[in-house]
Amino acid sequence: MLNYKLFEELDDEKKKGTVLMKSIVSPIIAMSCRPNSSVIGICCENGNLYEWNFQERSSILGLLKIFDPEKETLPTCIDYSPDGNWLSVSTKAGKIHIFDCEKREW
Repeated sequence: MLNYKLFEELDDEKKKGTVLMKSIVSPIIAMSCRPNSSVIGICCENGNLYEWNFQERSSILGLLKIFDPEKETLPTCIDYSPDGNWLSVSTKAGKIHIFDCEKREW
């Protein structure tokens, strides 16, 4: 959805893109696409986790703050299983959290 011509444009008024998601206020650490769907998982530096449907432009998982930056549990990598039923999140402390995408629980 990003138009490469926006980066070539010299006039600032013509360099405007379209905001798809405003709730992310911290730098993104990791992203993963859910297989066979239009969903991406996003982990941020402040410990927040999102699931976003980019075709419907809506949040699925919403916001989960399960990671605490103070306790070195920040996520470092996320990935969906090949069937898209599970989301794994690894942390800086070496732990792996598994989220069941169907039951919506850890």
